[in-house]
Amino acid sequence: MPDFSNKENDPFWDPPEPILIGKSYLQLKNLGYTLDCEAEPPIFTTATNIPGGVGGKLKCAYWPCDIGGDGEPEDDLLVDEPAELLNKEIFFRVEVLNCADLPNDLCKDVFVTYIMKHEPDVIHRVPAFEGKTQNPNFNYKKVHRIEDVNDYILDYFNTGNVSRFDIR
Repeated sequence: MPDFSNKENDPFWDPPEPILIGKSYLQLKNLGYTLDCEAEPPIFTTATNIPGGVGGKLKCAYWPCDIGGDGEPEDDLLVDEPAELLNKEIFFRVEVLNCADLPNDLCKDVFVTYIMKHEPDVIHRVPAFEGKTQNPNFNYKKVHRIEDVNDYILDYFNTGNVSRFDIR
């Protein structure tokens, strides 16, 4: 009889995969006016045991900033209309602060990933909150750069979201 106590020798063992708790969305409309946005959007889930399909809240934000992420954007980026941003370089900081009221049976080692439409091949991952809690704190901050604002980017700001925050 084979010894399967070592998982590397067990042909039927697969490492555990993270389970998707839900998705959350943050509109980017304010970024077209170089204004900040702080929000607590709901985490939408497909779990059938959660009434109303909402599996908690995600506290997140974005802030127009300088290249370092802490200062104000350049004066020429303070605009009245988004079209004034055309052909300019902008920086903004995305913050993922915490989650609240996550489902108790899915809240171990929680992490968040997100994708920005202008960087479709890059998945940004917020480091996992180790342990089990329904209210993990991340305090994550990352500065993003858009090298040259064009019509596509302006439309993205006007109609798009931080393309999905996936909470796992």
